[in-house]
Amino acid sequence: MIEALAEDRRGLRVVARLTHPTAAGLVVRGALTGLSFGYRVRAARGARPRELLGLDLAEVSLVAVPMQPLARVIAVSSSVVLPAKAGISTAEASERARSQPSPG
Repeated sequence: MIEALAEDRRGLRVVARLTHPTAAGLVVRGALTGLSFGYRVRAARGARPRELLGLDLAEVSLVAVPMQPLARVIAVSSSVVLPAKAGISTAEASERARSQPSPG
């Protein structure tokens, strides 16, 4: 379940709660570390690369190998999954998440 979506300086940041125990286990074990985004482009400019100016997000999925290499899960805390930030490894982000107080 997606709890928050926001654009930051790197792109789309997603905070989600995993409710499926098998998926949560795969994320914790590092088998699912990528994110895939399905969307419809409403506005864009340029080509190669194309700058997306507006889009409708249709879905966000956990995947083993994302099309965009930086679209990664970097932290798991309870059932919350946080998106990647440049320069932080999955192990480091997981350690940071473990050291933060639990929500609620």
